[in-house]
Amino acid sequence: MSWEVIRFNVEHACTMTSLKQNHKHLDSDVICSYVKLVVEKNPRVFVFVLVASIRNTFGYITTYYKAWMAKRKAMTLWYGNWDQSYNELPRLLQAMKFFIPGTIVRYYTHTAITLEGDVIPKNRIFDGLLWAFKPAIERFRFCKQMIQVDGTFLYGLYRNVLMIVVAQDGDRNIFPIAFAIVKKESEETWNFIISNLCSHVVTQAGVCMISDRSSGLLSTIGRPENRWTPPHGYLAYSIRHIASNAMKRFKQKNIKKEIINMGYALLQPNFRARLENLRRYEDDVYEFAAEIPIEIWSQAYDVKGRRYDHMTTNLAECINSVLKMTRRLPIASIVRETYFRLGKVWAEKSSQIDVMISDERNWALDLEKAMQKNQTHATSIFVHNFARLDSDFVVQALVRPHEGGNSTTYTSNLNRRWCDRGRFQAFKFPCAHAVVTCMHINVDPYFYVDYCYSLHTMRNIYSCDFKYLPNEAY
Repeated sequence: MSWEVIRFNVEHACTMTSLKQNHKHLDSDVICSYVKLVVEKNPRVFVFVLVASIRNTFGYITTYYKAWMAKRKAMTLWYGNWDQSYNELPRLLQAMKFFIPGTIVRYYTHTAITLEGDVIPKNRIFDGLLWAFKPAIERFRFCKQMIQVDGTFLYGLYRNVLMIVVAQDGDRNIFPIAFAIVKKESEETWNFIISNLCSHVVTQAGVCMISDRSSGLLSTIGRPENRWTPPHGYLAYSIRHIASNAMKRFKQKNIKKEIINMGYALLQPNFRARLENLRRYEDDVYEFAAEIPIEIWSQAYDVKGRRYDHMTTNLAECINSVLKMTRRLPIASIVRETYFRLGKVWAEKSSQIDVMISDERNWALDLEKAMQKNQTHATSIFVHNFARLDSDFVVQALVRPHEGGNSTTYTSNLNRRWCDRGRFQAFKFPCAHAVVTCMHINVDPYFYVDYCYSLHTMRNIYSCDFKYLPNEAY
């Protein structure tokens, strides 16, 4: 005799020793409806975090693949399909150019051909894109005349490279001026970026570009059509990249540290002494450092202060970090996100600067602190001698009791905005030796501060608003 239970009205008392996986109704669509709000707020959320959340909510352990598919579907709901995003891109950029006149958009493409090698007429293959907004292009002239270029990989379906060109205002705020998306860093893509940068974005002469020693960049920078050679443009290397190359080659931390100290040295005699000290290592170490033009990677030989005391590409890397979440989006959403983020920053900075000016302040906060420190230090310095015809002033620093040693003598020249201590030309505002010289001849030391540190100059940067981009329906 066999029995079949049709209905059991008593409370079920059986327990499972483990959670059941892969419930047939818990598919990626159900999971997508659950995680879509999480993905909207944080597109970079890890899949294993979603798996844990699903277990806590539904009581089932889903597979990593299901959760990954659900996240991808949620991303598509909020930000569009990756393939469709490329089709949407021309329409979006055309709208930006229409509503924001002066916006620069340049495509990098190549001819489409069939498998038999025949050219497909009126078809091009997308290889890259560069875009720059008019407010950033126009107002760059009020920033420090220095830019940094760096690239970072995108996280989406297509692993392209996002290249960012940034500057900095007088209050150390990062100022993005151009963006580019390319398939990879190569000589061709660098030529595409540099040529358009020179032609449409950084059109003034004398700008210094700090970048890594990319082979593609080095082979492109000297081309006549790019014009990034003195006096139009100046190239400088990131000291961290040079030190990293030294570490890879020689495998010694002491050499890496010595290279970094050489780059940051402000006095030319100190730089030369450290360069000679490299001879105590193997011969290749000295040759490695000596073969790189010293004016490109040494602060001591940056006699015009074109770097503004920037020795790395940290500014561009900071923007890469800020855009880490954005880098997971489809290409059209990335372009749209850069526009709205810059528009928000422009409005916030404009309001902040207006408040500071209304408080009768004239200079950036960091500049004021540095000048106050220099003025305090100047009280222990006196002018020993000077030559009015050449505007050379010899100043002598008194010895502080806690420091010991001998007093030190330096030469300061106000007309050239130069001091042999190196700080005046490197920082673009008077050092303590220049301040005491100004006090000696009854001149306001702020007269020799670079214009980019003025709040009125910075207000000119952010006074150009980003225009509102209408909804697609309009």
